[in-house]
Amino acid sequence: MHNRSVANTLNPLIGHDPRETLENLCVCLAHLGETFASHHEDPSIHFFAVSAAAALRYEAEQIEQQAA
Repeated sequence: MHNRSVANTLNPLIGHDPRETLENLCVCLAHLGETFASHHEDPSIHFFAVSAAAALRYEAEQIEQQAA
């Protein structure tokens, strides 16, 4: 994709910038984990998804700090 707005039209998880895209993915991952955990009655699924989202957020913050 050469244009972020075109990419966003095709995939609403793509944000206005990479940071927003990562945050969208984190939110989506956390919600998926919660949904799957309740459907399968297994709280470890939610814990795993939230942990993965937290790792993405951490790395996004590290990238922002290095860029500053």
